[in-house]
Amino acid sequence: SFGEKITYKVRYNMHFNLNVGEVTFEVKPNAEKVAGKDCYHVVAEGKTYPFYDPFFKVRDKYETYIEKQSILPFVFIRNIMEGGFKTNQYVVFNHYKDMAKSTKKIKKIPDNTQDMLSALYYSRTLDFSKAVKGQAFYMTTYIDDSAYKVGMKYMVVEFWQVYVAPVMEGLGGVLIKIFSTSESLHPAAFVSYTTTNPVPGVVPHLTVML
Repeated sequence: SFGEKITYKVRYNMHFNLNVGEVTFEVKPNAEKVAGKDCYHVVAEGKTYPFYDPFFKVRDKYETYIEKQSILPFVFIRNIMEGGFKTNQYVVFNHYKDMAKSTKKIKKIPDNTQDMLSALYYSRTLDFSKAVKGQAFYMTTYIDDSAYKVGMKYMVVEFWQVYVAPVMEGLGGVLIKIFSTSESLHPAAFVSYTTTNPVPGVVPHLTVML
């Protein structure tokens, strides 16, 4: 909803458990117009704390403009700096023509494609009330100028938490567990584990929690 802001602590789990930074997800308080449509302007920013910067400095910023009625992204902006790696991306989605135009490519996309950030908010609209364990809910997500089939697999409800596991076809490398509050589906924690190959936008051995 408009004005929502949630901040998570980031903990590195490889050899020690230490809070090394934080990530903030914010929905700006007022609707913003894109192509004449009212949109949610969502900003996610991640940064390491100053004491950890000499080891691995992170300054990431993601933005998406999500059309209010369809919950589809119109514009996606990505500016990241992680250690010595930097990249910038600007993507405009035309859902009427099923096209995505980035700073590098113009690509045909499937209907109802999400971006890396809007997918998280779209997943909160999914109805898990009648889901059974192992049931997957799929969407297409645009990541690094390619469209991937990504799903949320419902696993179990424990007390106040819903545990869902992302399913990423064509992407290997990191298993992510997401624990959400059962009422709002606000993600309460993300836990990532290395498997084989790296996944774009996901850092292994991290716990991100409220």
